[in-house]
Amino acid sequence: WVEKIEEALPKDCATTTFSAVVVPGEVRSAWRREAGDLVLETAIPGDATAEVRVSCGGRKAEAPKGARFLRLEAGDAVYAVGSGDFTFRCGVRR
Repeated sequence: WVEKIEEALPKDCATTTFSAVVVPGEVRSAWRREAGDLVLETAIPGDATAEVRVSCGGRKAEAPKGARFLRLEAGDAVYAVGSGDFTFRCGVRR
């Protein structure tokens, strides 16, 4: 189980990446700004699940197949995912 992945992209930054080794394997995430949107790419290792939070200003993100919407919380769209590669996209807060 990977507890959660949250956006960590300051307004004055164009990209950021993160990785960690957990018992089932490596968790990776990368954020970038693209055409006015915030894009989050994440990889969850086999036999793991994660909660992914995407800052979308109180609305759902454009989510990939396999991501299950859980709730909106404090302006973030929260999704549950299993193992695999996932890309989320939403308009950047202005």
